[in-house]
Amino acid sequence: MNNSDEFSCQFPTVPPGAVFVAAGEALLVFPSVAAAIGSLEVIDVVEGLYPVAYGPRGEPYCLSCEANAVTIERVGESSRPDALKVLLLRHLEACEDPADATQPLADIVAIAWSIERDFRLRNEPSGDRFGARIPIWGGVALVLGLGAIWYFGYR
Repeated sequence: MNNSDEFSCQFPTVPPGAVFVAAGEALLVFPSVAAAIGSLEVIDVVEGLYPVAYGPRGEPYCLSCEANAVTIERVGESSRPDALKVLLLRHLEACEDPADATQPLADIVAIAWSIERDFRLRNEPSGDRFGARIPIWGGVALVLGLGAIWYFGYR
């Protein structure tokens, strides 16, 4: 996976190509379709774990699989801002940062984006999907520890 497929915290505001993917009770937030495609598993799409996706203005997307790869395409239907708003409000409630339902959709989208971005910056400051790497001294200590266990355990 290349860097363009990763979640990018370089966007302080919601990128125009952002995608919000419903995942059961959760909501997955991506800066682009490419990032979503790079993160979603084929088997999960096949099993229907992601029933719907929307752009930041409620533009509906279809998730499917072709040739063992996830595809996400804009559906030729009108936008569903109210449906996206409901998903976002539920998501924000689950994040213990409820939004006011009377706020405009753009504001609620911005709040959801900000929460996701802040979460990523706190937990993945290097941009690595799996957090900080183990320092060299940690790797050496791990190898020495395993070697000692093997030496004393199987002597």
